[in-house]
Amino acid sequence: MTATDTSSNGVDIATLFATIDAVRHQPDLGRFQFRVANKWVSGTHNRAVIDGFYGAGQEHHHAQQTVLNTDHPAVLVGNDNGPTPAEYLLHALGACLMSGLGNIAAARGIELDEVTATVRVTSTCAGFSALTPASATASRAFACCSTSRARPRPRSSPHSCSSRRLAPPSTTL
Repeated sequence: MTATDTSSNGVDIATLFATIDAVRHQPDLGRFQFRVANKWVSGTHNRAVIDGFYGAGQEHHHAQQTVLNTDHPAVLVGNDNGPTPAEYLLHALGACLMSGLGNIAAARGIELDEVTATVRVTSTCAGFSALTPASATASRAFACCSTSRARPRPRSSPHSCSSRRLAPPSTTL
């Protein structure tokens, strides 16, 4: 990274710290509401549309509308028109983990070479069609395994976080 670089790990560091400072001084800017409009199509097939969200004090629209199809595979009485709802949830958890890690690493002067995560859940379908009490449908295990290759950025970098205090990350799953 040269003295003129303003990004690390694909993160604009100046914008990241400006955002942190803005929210620190105006906590209401950190309030966000994300929305997904779901519509049942047929059987276990559903369609979701993601268009806009509220944040930083105003409504926003994504650069493009996203349409997601969700379904169950045939073995779970579906037609496999898309990932299962559980798979979308696992994707969301993994993506949240990766996004946060990229920002935190950039802020702390760590150049990431590669990061991967596998998020999985083991559950039972015993509660399917009320075969057993609802409590039996609870997930039995949740796991997140990740690997990474990273290297510290030299402290002489103008974007080193040594002059900035960054709160430690808090992750609750």
